Amino acid sequence: MVRIRKVRTASGATAVQIVRDVHRRTVVDYHVGSAHNEIELHALLKKARDLLYADQLELDLELPVAGDTEDSLTVESMTARVLLDVFACAWSTLGFDAIYPVDSVFARTVFARVVQPSSKSQVPMVLQRLGLPAVHRNTVSAAVKTAFDEDKYSAFSRACFDFSLARGTVAWVLYDVTTLYFEADREDDLRKVGYSKERRIDPQVVVGLLVDSRGLPLEISCFEGNKAEALTMIDVLNSFRRRHNVENIIVVADAGMISADNCNHLEALGFQFIIGARMSKAPYKMDMPINETGHAIDDGHIVESTKTMGPSTTHRTTRRMVCQYSHKRFANDKHTLAKQRQRAEEIVTGTRKQKRARFVTHTSGHSEFNTDDFEKASQLAGWKGYITNISAEDMSGEQIIATYHDLYEVERSFRMAKSDLQARPMYVRKEDSIRAHLNLVFVALAVARFLQDLTGFSRQKIINILEPLRDVTINTPHGPITIPTKITPEAQEILNKMSY
Repeated sequence: MVRIRKVRTASGATAVQIVRDVHRRTVVDYHVGSAHNEIELHALLKKARDLLYADQLELDLELPVAGDTEDSLTVESMTARVLLDVFACAWSTLGFDAIYPVDSVFARTVFARVVQPSSKSQVPMVLQRLGLPAVHRNTVSAAVKTAFDEDKYSAFSRACFDFSLARGTVAWVLYDVTTLYFEADREDDLRKVGYSKERRIDPQVVVGLLVDSRGLPLEISCFEGNKAEALTMIDVLNSFRRRHNVENIIVVADAGMISADNCNHLEALGFQFIIGARMSKAPYKMDMPINETGHAIDDGHIVESTKTMGPSTTHRTTRRMVCQYSHKRFANDKHTLAKQRQRAEEIVTGTRKQKRARFVTHTSGHSEFNTDDFEKASQLAGWKGYITNISAEDMSGEQIIATYHDLYEVERSFRMAKSDLQARPMYVRKEDSIRAHLNLVFVALAVARFLQDLTGFSRQKIINILEPLRDVTINTPHGPITIPTKITPEAQEILNKMSY
């Protein structure tokens, strides 16, 4: 049986749906909308009745009709105007309106992805949910394809760079990578099986993201799935330097990016850098006040040292290394080392089948616990190193560490982009389609990060607050009228921060 259902949502609104009962289960055929007051609820119920009985013939008994005035009212539209206005503000402030108008199919596709990361086939549904005219998915695909030739991508990248430069957040940039897998049977020139933190064996691509110190994306690139993460950084930074003709930029990256070649290439390109160092590779004898309990060393204590890097004695370079001790890191490292020691000893005694593990040495078919390596790791517990080519006169150790800690911004951007990236074209075979998808993610991430940075609210919280606010347009015998939504205190706070 098909019927109209009212149900309370998590946000406190009342959702009106057309549902049917199938084998003791309720199946939603159509979500009419969510009401936040009696007027909206009345309008939605009227719209639901019109949809439910649209094809039903009326039996004319020539009886007087009650409520002629009420029945003559029909809902024309319900639009999330406030949310769309906020998106439009972000679009124009970033300078994207000079590339595509805010009412273009491409811009609206970006807004749809900010609201709900999904495949392009779902974009028309999201647009309709926001009260915008639905477009065919082929129109969306065509808009995305034409929007991302190299010139268009460069225009969006330059707009982000110019905005970051104007607000002074491009003095240093942050780089990180992730992997994006595809459900494909065969590899090709781009999608290849490579290292995966999720231990997947599907073909994948490596995605590199460069952001400013506030997390605004500046450059995005994808590489073959089997390319080492550290090798991608130079390609992305070289492209960034050529595109914007930049100088005196500090590059911040995590320990996975460190190598002697990378450091040399960065210097050759004119970049300064701060890269996390793997303390297990640091010189064994360092002028550090080591204490087994960790209490003799002040929390946050900094020691300056050097690290010699390079493949041979003829090409080795000595780099400045800043090391900091942390009580919290000491506790975490000790806990991790205890777990690793237990695992290694179980392998040595044969109670664990795993063959490879830290602190296990295999010689002539015999396994033994490597006490020297364990003692070295124990001495370095609590310490974190940072390699840099910036002199102590230009930047103190405290400033080096504080700058590196801004790397969490790129990690936050990646976490934000990851859900969008997961709505990937899993079955596409063309490299152009993959790159177009990543470029679309780039623009959507820019809009989302701009709003998050300006308001202090997460992307999802902004949507949860603003999307339920609907302007309702009702057709009356005297013409259409639009009832503006009531602005909630939380929504007003967002609008105030945007000076809207």
